[in-house]
Amino acid sequence: MAATPEPSPLTVRTLEASDAPAARAVITKAFAGEPFAFTMYGPSAMRRFAGFQPTFESWPRDDTTIAVVATIGDAVVGVAGGAPPGACMVCSTTPDPPAPDAPESEWIDHEFFLACQRAHHDAQLPPHIRVGPVAVDPFLHGEGVGHAYC
Repeated sequence: MAATPEPSPLTVRTLEASDAPAARAVITKAFAGEPFAFTMYGPSAMRRFAGFQPTFESWPRDDTTIAVVATIGDAVVGVAGGAPPGACMVCSTTPDPPAPDAPESEWIDHEFFLACQRAHHDAQLPPHIRVGPVAVDPFLHGEGVGHAYC
């Protein structure tokens, strides 16, 4: 007789204001381990983590952001965000360039954003949704957290 699997301790729910700091920490940890982060900030995990903190310190950016969190108990372990049709931040904002003495990573991030913006414009996209960020605490990769969003 096969054993009955234990129920998952994972819950997916709408982001609450009190979740935002923990959600930002999950996003920062997840992005700091991505291959592109090594190009932007180098091999130091601390430098990569510190480099991504300012990027997400004001996330969610505005009231149009749609966001859910995956939690285990009170701990936020996953985040998925996005924008509804017509509120894509890539299409609707143009960031100021970094200061002339800003680190190279800020310039790389700025150029990447502008390239995405050109691609959106050149594709003449109709109003569309934007998905992102999507992140899972690296400790839980492979445990089905991301799949729970589906």
